[in-house]
Amino acid sequence: MKKIGVAAGLVVIVLAGVLGYTYLRNQRASQSVMIVKDVSVVEPGLGLRALHEQGYTGRGVNVAIIDGPLLADHEEFGDRLVHFEKVGSVIETDLYHGTTVASVLVGKRCGAVPEANLHFFAVNFADRRNVIDALERLLHYNAALEPSQKIRIVSISTGLPEDEAAFNRLVQQAGEQGILVFTSTVPTLTDPPIALREAAYVDREDMNNLDNIVIGEWMDEYLREHSMTREDLVEIRKERDAEMGFITLYLPCGGRYIASHTSKSEYVYDPEWGLSWGTPLLAGLAALALHVNPELTNDELLRLLCDSMITNKHGLDVIDPQLLITLAEGT
Repeated sequence: MKKIGVAAGLVVIVLAGVLGYTYLRNQRASQSVMIVKDVSVVEPGLGLRALHEQGYTGRGVNVAIIDGPLLADHEEFGDRLVHFEKVGSVIETDLYHGTTVASVLVGKRCGAVPEANLHFFAVNFADRRNVIDALERLLHYNAALEPSQKIRIVSISTGLPEDEAAFNRLVQQAGEQGILVFTSTVPTLTDPPIALREAAYVDREDMNNLDNIVIGEWMDEYLREHSMTREDLVEIRKERDAEMGFITLYLPCGGRYIASHTSKSEYVYDPEWGLSWGTPLLAGLAALALHVNPELTNDELLRLLCDSMITNKHGLDVIDPQLLITLAEGT
């Protein structure tokens, strides 16, 4: 335990850097993806495809993304895009990040809720003020929508350390409109706060097995440098999260299928990682519960997400979508 106690502080320092690192890391990851030749193998994992086949698809739920621009006519989500607008000056050719998060959230092959309605606000993440402007714009836009079209879930794959107070006020305003905002921060800006961390599928042939979710190879160097095992790291994080009042959650961000940003009919397998991918996945799981019970409040929705977590054989706390559906049906 002495080794763990000493290392805990180092882990906290590492987490502080995640905020600005995630987006840049995923930009570099775009160079390592592999084109999928047989699209029949593309799936979201977590047992979600089976739930989709049972009719749990997010139909009728309105979700939003604030991110970089996307390949809007990709077959993966083009027919789910009900609103698209640019906020500020965007980089028209930088389609990788926005296309990926859209496919993780509402993609028909690799998304969590393939029949949810997507409202997309494109920004340039390089200027974080654009994110604040986009969230402010989203709230004005949402206020004018008919009740059945109101946005319930927003996914923003970044955080705003420079303008934290202004950003937090807008997140609070969103909550007052009945909107739950998920961010790529440690922890999320929710109550209770969720310490969302990236994990990976160890075997893409077995993506529906929750025991197949592990801390990825990207942590190998860090673990060697600090003479830690993965078990040590899991214990450290859980202990620190409990002290801070955070709910530990791992979601598979690496080793997953996503829509290609270069062709509207192609898909890729991305072995890399980033909390950017975990945020729309968490948002999609929340939307899945709303499909079952649209009357859930934000507090009830967060409680269901937390109550549906299980600990897999590697000690990682992950959401079991089937359990989430069962609990939502019981509310």
